[in-house]
Amino acid sequence: MKKKSLLFCCLMTVGAVLSNAKAFGGNELFEVEFDVRFSDPTGNLGGHPRTPVSIPSVTQDGHAFYFNNVGYDLELVLLDEDGDEVYYVPVPVGTSAVVLPSTLSGEYELQLYPTDSIYYFYGYVTL
Repeated sequence: MKKKSLLFCCLMTVGAVLSNAKAFGGNELFEVEFDVRFSDPTGNLGGHPRTPVSIPSVTQDGHAFYFNNVGYDLELVLLDEDGDEVYYVPVPVGTSAVVLPSTLSGEYELQLYPTDSIYYFYGYVTL
């Protein structure tokens, strides 16, 4: 019975938080889903490392992107449908949010490059 009560309280709390965020921002919150790519531009790294990769948690609210517990510096790159870079911004460790210019609209590939890493993360967003 205690487990059901705890689960019910957790669900109600999450629902309240999401409805408040939606009421204040006016937009829906989306968790950006990332995949991982291997990047070795020099060819000197000798293949894929065998350690697991921790994918960052990023939530989108319109043109704002919220970084949840990302413990390393990132470079955010936005590519248009032709693969051209349309926006770049460094994201230092501890940054909680980045707001992209409101002049950007359409579908984009969002890439996150951790500094000193041979991996990068990519996902697709609509602005």
